[in-house]
Amino acid sequence: MKIFFYLWGILNLILFTFPYILEPRKNAKKLLNMIGWWKSLPNKQNSKTEKVFEFSDMPEEVKNTGIYMLIGVLSMLMWLIIGLFSFNWVVVLAFFIYSFIIGKLGGYFIKNNMENEYTVYLFIHNVIEASAVLFMVINSYHLKINVWEYLTTFF
Repeated sequence: MKIFFYLWGILNLILFTFPYILEPRKNAKKLLNMIGWWKSLPNKQNSKTEKVFEFSDMPEEVKNTGIYMLIGVLSMLMWLIIGLFSFNWVVVLAFFIYSFIIGKLGGYFIKNNMENEYTVYLFIHNVIEASAVLFMVINSYHLKINVWEYLTTFF
């Protein structure tokens, strides 16, 4: 069962993390286009005066990017939640905290239309994500470092 868990993590890396490392500018532009399209929608839609938003009205690129991101985020989130019950729970918890704090920085870049900074942010975030997942896989099979005990020796 352990092998399937870590294969799932590696599959997440290959499908959803490595594209942002290999082509950061292209993927950041796709995300910013999707977010820009969502922001262009009216804030409050009244069905009597305005047309209600329909999924078929979305541009094809926005649909594909949105579905790809939704599947990637949900897959990684489920993997990390299950990872909280694994040998590497400290690494998973640290990654959750890191993602929550650093996610605010990405939102700041989006809000202020800082495309180049957002591209660098996505690249660095995905490199750190890939490093954390690869460390978890290697630690589980080869290193066998008990991270909790290692950290508690400092305190």
